[in-house]
Amino acid sequence: MSSQRIRDLVNALGIIGTIATVIFLWYAFKIGLLTNEEVMKDFLNQAGVWGPLVFIFIQIVQVVIPIVPGAITIPVGAIIFGDWLGCVYNYVGIVIGSLINFCLARQYGKPLVKALTSEKTYDKYIGYLEHKNFGKVFLGFMIWPFSPDDFLCYLAGLSAMTWKSYALIILTTKTWSIYIYTYGTVAILDLVQKLLGG
Repeated sequence: MSSQRIRDLVNALGIIGTIATVIFLWYAFKIGLLTNEEVMKDFLNQAGVWGPLVFIFIQIVQVVIPIVPGAITIPVGAIIFGDWLGCVYNYVGIVIGSLINFCLARQYGKPLVKALTSEKTYDKYIGYLEHKNFGKVFLGFMIWPFSPDDFLCYLAGLSAMTWKSYALIILTTKTWSIYIYTYGTVAILDLVQKLLGG
């Protein structure tokens, strides 16, 4: 399968994933999953141990293959599991996915990375590989919470960065970015809910 066909497939899955997430959010609000504590507790009790595991798996997949935007799934985790556990489950899934991205890029190289991202993003950032201090540049991107993290993790796999250095950066910086996304988006959702309710 050519890189273009893989990219088209990923884009299609991305659209489907986004639509599915919007439908889930609409249904969740309708039944009170995101607004009623008792409904939420019932949902988690029914899911049991599989609830967190399924969510972590979804996060891994959305990092490796951009089917559902992380900006959507991160707050969903916090809303369903609570702020603290939501952060933990988000962290575990996203870190595992980020480590997988590095390994995939190192194993399969530029053809795979090109296939899994847009040409615009690829062309914008690929030049950073030539930077003599790519490790520091990558660290800066990871600290900034609005960088295209998933692609940059693939990019790191194409560089000469060691696995140890990469893993250390991911393990430390993801704490910051996930915290920002989780609490920031939850605060925005709370504000929107109050405005709509008021």
